[in-house]
Amino acid sequence: MSYIFLFVSMVVSNASMVSGPVREDWVRRYHGPGYGDDYATAMTVDSEGNVYVTGGSFGRPNYHEYTTLKYDRDGNELWSARYHSSYGHVGDDPAAIAVDAMGNVYVTGTICVQALFKGSCTTSAYGTIKYNPQGGLLWAAEYHWPTAGNDFALAIAVDSEGNAFVTGRDAAVSFLFRTPISVRITQRSNTIPGEDRCGPSDTMVQAEASTARTR
Repeated sequence: MSYIFLFVSMVVSNASMVSGPVREDWVRRYHGPGYGDDYATAMTVDSEGNVYVTGGSFGRPNYHEYTTLKYDRDGNELWSARYHSSYGHVGDDPAAIAVDAMGNVYVTGTICVQALFKGSCTTSAYGTIKYNPQGGLLWAAEYHWPTAGNDFALAIAVDSEGNAFVTGRDAAVSFLFRTPISVRITQRSNTIPGEDRCGPSDTMVQAEASTARTR
C-alpha cells in the first residue's frame, strides 16, 4: 500500500469559527515518480493565498527526496520541485518550510552526508535549500556540528533581508545526548556537493553559518 500527499484547503469565515459548518474549498493529491510512500511534513501560505507544501517522496532512481509544491488560492498547481543530496538514495527528509516577502521559498530538513556503500545513512546533517518564486533552485546549504553523531533540522524562519534561521538538534557521541543547535544562513558563492532536480548544479551555493549552541 502506497501513501500519497493529500492537501485540503478550507475556507472559514469569522462567524463559522464560532458556529456553523466549515466549507471544503479544494483537495489535491500528489504522488512522486518513484516506488514508495509520499508524505507531507509542512505547509505555509503567503499573503496572496498561495499554498506551499513540502514533504518526502520517492523519485527516480528511487531516491528519497525533498518535494515541494506551490498551489494558487484555487488549488491549481503552479510548480513542483524535487531535491536530493549526494546520498539521497538512503533518504533525505524535509521538516519545515518558509516563504519570504519576495515569494522565495526555503525548505529545511535532514539530509545524509555519509552512508555505507549498500545500506543506511551513517551521518546526517541539516540540509537547507532556497527556491525562487518560480521554483528554481537558488542555493543549497548543509550544516553538521563538528562532532560525532547526527544533526536533525526541525524548524526554519526568514527575515526581511532573506537570511534563513534554522534550528534543530544533534546527537553527539552518545545517542542519548541531545543538544539543540541554531544556525543562521547567509548566501555566499561557493558551490557544494549535491544534486539538483530543478536546475544545473552550479546554481547551488554554500551558505555561511554561525551557530548558537546550548547545553
